[in-house]
Amino acid sequence: MSVTLRRRGKKKLWSYSVKDKKGNTIASKGSFKTKKEAQLAGYAKDELLFRGIDLTNESTLYDLWKMWYETIVLPQSHSDSTLYKHELRGRYIKQNFGTQPAVTIQFSKYQKVLTKLGETQNKDNVRRFNAEVRKVIQFARRDRIAIDDFTEGVIIVSEKTQQKTSDKSLRNLSDYSKLKAAVKARIDSRYIVSDYILFIALKTGLRTGENLGLTWDCIDFENKVIKTYRRYDSTKKCFTSPKTETSVREVPIDDEACSVLKQLKQVQKRSLKETNTSNPDDFIYFDSNYGVPTSANVNKLLRQLLKEEKIEPRRLSLTGLRHTYASYLLANNIDIWVVSNVMGHKDIEQVTKTYGHLLEEKRDKGFELIRHNL
Repeated sequence: MSVTLRRRGKKKLWSYSVKDKKGNTIASKGSFKTKKEAQLAGYAKDELLFRGIDLTNESTLYDLWKMWYETIVLPQSHSDSTLYKHELRGRYIKQNFGTQPAVTIQFSKYQKVLTKLGETQNKDNVRRFNAEVRKVIQFARRDRIAIDDFTEGVIIVSEKTQQKTSDKSLRNLSDYSKLKAAVKARIDSRYIVSDYILFIALKTGLRTGENLGLTWDCIDFENKVIKTYRRYDSTKKCFTSPKTETSVREVPIDDEACSVLKQLKQVQKRSLKETNTSNPDDFIYFDSNYGVPTSANVNKLLRQLLKEEKIEPRRLSLTGLRHTYASYLLANNIDIWVVSNVMGHKDIEQVTKTYGHLLEEKRDKGFELIRHNL
């Protein structure tokens, strides 16, 4: 294929034509003020056609989204979970706008679709969807698709109550110790794999996928560290890549955690032998009947324990234990750079933003310092 530039008309505007090997025009566009603009647009169109992709004013919003996803998102090497979230938004776009050309979508229809999304999603998720659609529109405009930004001026609404920051973790050190003791008591009295998952979550702050994906070679008992370099998707039953580069790290563990893990190794070995079951991937958390537990089942157990021990918030998840652990480290005056490293974040800004809420003890101590020093 080749690109031909021409200048014509009274206004002497530039245009491009993309021709195939036989000299047939397969794409053209005019009204460019400068030769450079026409040249860049022509070469961009030529590249898209070469790849078998052609966006026009007849393209659907899903067509535009797919092009944006393949051109902008995929080359950035995002984690599988991030790509999955993008794909869910793409499906919602396809489901709600179908074959309608994107340039004909009106603000009112888009607002209705956004409001409908808010019936099942919280405000943060609705905002992320809207932001993604806006990026798609901007992307299409750069390819000279004549599309209005129908995301401008939308109202983000949601019928789903947003979880309060205070409900994302345990509220005080006393409850943290109480929950940890309750889990330890269960471990000492019976063999349920999910109990061990909760205990190590409380002791390390590992992400759920990181915790579920641990294998015995990840445990360095001599140096008392857990090495994490991947995650496990218990729904798809497969390993996935780490969330970020800084997620590949070593997490320190104390003598109690080492002791519990050694106990688990012995009990697991005995259980596998008694049931004649193999654990080919050498998972730390492996049930003879069900394999690696799902995060949903572990969260169910966690909420059962919170109810039994009368600990708030009752709807806490495994992610909430991660938040609690980070807050626990900060409350015990662990250097914020160390906390950032242990949690697998790239900088301290992410730590303060994500775990900026205070445990009650830390807050009360700060209040007393203010009262006596000002």
